[in-house]
Amino acid sequence: MNINKLINLIPVVTLALFIGSANAEPAGIVDLLDGSATRTDITGAKTSLRQNGNIEEGDTIETAADSELHIKMNDAGFFSVRPNTRIKIDQFQANGTDTDVSVVSILKGALRSITGFVGKVNPGAVKFHTATATIGIRGTDHEIIYIPEDEANADQPAGTHHIVYEGKTTFENDQGLLDVTAGQSAFSDHLGRIPRLNAVLPDFIKRRQLRHESRITEYNREVLKHIEHKLHERHLIRPEERFEHFLKHRQMRQNLKGMDNQLLARRNPVTAQTEKMNVREERRSGRKAEREKRRGD
Repeated sequence: MNINKLINLIPVVTLALFIGSANAEPAGIVDLLDGSATRTDITGAKTSLRQNGNIEEGDTIETAADSELHIKMNDAGFFSVRPNTRIKIDQFQANGTDTDVSVVSILKGALRSITGFVGKVNPGAVKFHTATATIGIRGTDHEIIYIPEDEANADQPAGTHHIVYEGKTTFENDQGLLDVTAGQSAFSDHLGRIPRLNAVLPDFIKRRQLRHESRITEYNREVLKHIEHKLHERHLIRPEERFEHFLKHRQMRQNLKGMDNQLLARRNPVTAQTEKMNVREERRSGRKAEREKRRGD
């Protein structure tokens, strides 16, 4: 049987039906807004955010002082945008395919993030950037705090501060890379020096007054349930299936795709031989034309 036909027989047949309309889905929705926040879309239009409002790929999100914003992403990931923070959703796609991606820039302030199904399936597809560091995830609840030079002081040094609450991350700049595990924090300064682990959590982070930490902790405790609900809601798995079925279907598709590539590779020698024959024929024709031209001269 043709490999492409086999792929179509995979139980998660609804995935193929859904992908065509998936682009209509927002990147996320506002789950909680305590205070005020704005979104600036890719056209430059700036609007105030509201409860249940959409967040789109390309949006720049900004919270006011003493405000906090919670976003449920379309892969059931979770963002807590802290007060006086600006982030940009550089790339986001969560269609249950190999092209799923989540890339976010923290331009200033702090962002706490809980990994959704994009990162659970393919951790390498999820990246967070600041001006001084890049953070990769490994199934994680973590926070990134970026302090620009013009907002820094002796207590809050300029650069990227990073905390891992659960799981593991990679924390890197041009000078080096660190693995940061649960309970650890790290720092990369604005001068581009090698990133380092902190012996203790910086005091300014300990002193923060945060109002919604229990809500974030509760979401993380139930994150698998949230992921499965999102997969059902978006028809990426059948009603009776669970997250492990989603992983299984993805692996099956990848295996079949690999088989298809192997079949194509086996055909390549024939293609290559045909191309060689064509080149030889062109050369012969060219030489023949040259001889005829010389005879005419």
